[in-house]
Formats: sequence, C-alpha cells, structure tokens
Amino acid sequence: DASHAKSVREHLAIHRADPACASCHAKFDGFGLALENFDATGRWRTVEPAYEDPAKPVAREEGAAPPVFDIDTKVEMADGSRFEGIEGMKQYLLSRREDFVRGLTERMTVYACGRGLTSSDREQIETVVRSTAANGYRLHSLIRAVIDSKAFRTR
Repeated sequence: DASHAKSVREHLAIHRADPACASCHAKFDGFGLALENFDATGRWRTVEPAYEDPAKPVAREEGAAPPVFDIDTKVEMADGSRFEGIEGMKQYLLSRREDFVRGLTERMTVYACGRGLTSSDREQIETVVRSTAANGYRLHSLIRAVIDSKAFRTR
C-alpha cells in the first residue's frame, strides 16, 4: 500500500520494495524520475503538489492548496550510474549509444513488422545496429535499415 506516499519518488520506492516489481522498475524508474520536471502535458515545473488519496480527504481551509515539495531529479540507475535531470539523462544515453539504438531498433522492428521479435530476428537487429552506427547513428539510417531488414521484408 503506497497510499501514504506523498511524491512519485516515494511511491516508486515503496513499489520497488516488492521483489516482484523491483527487477523491472530498476531498469526504467530512473528515466522517469529524471524527467519529473515535466508535468503530464510537458510543461516545466519545479514543485509538485503532495499526493493525497481521494478516498481519504484531508481537512484544510477552503481554497487551500495541498502542500508542495521540490522535485528531485537525481537518480541512480541499476548499473550504478548517477545523473541528474534531462541533461544528465542525455549524457547517460549518449555514453550508451549502441544500447540505446539496439533498444530503439527492437521497438521499431516490432512496430514495423506488427509482431513480437523471435530468436531469428536477433541477427537482423544487430545488422541494423551496425548499419546505424556506421552511418553516424542518424535516425533516418536506422529507419532505412529496419525497412531493408529481412524481418520487415518477409513479415
């Protein structure tokens, strides 16, 4: 029960305490926390209102807003790397460019083929990653390589 958590960070920490959730959340929570300065519509913010469970209303003066807290975008990833905010995340991803391109290639291939990946697709994924790297990691070269892949052409 994370209903007493006041921030997204607190809520995720409680959620990660469950071993069934922790292994997956360790992979992506850091990215979300690094982007917490953006609200649901993409607007920049530096504070967030404290979460309040709608089933447990808090008594306060009429018109009074819930308390707010500063947003903390410092993160530690599962691999031990630390960074802060969107600029830190950008540097983190740039330092792992090939991993990022591999993940993006996998997602693009799933979308382009309209099916999940199979073990026979792995070689094609690596071919796309190598081609994209050889062309300066340009998005258009990744898209072209996915379209030229056997996985896409024989879907």
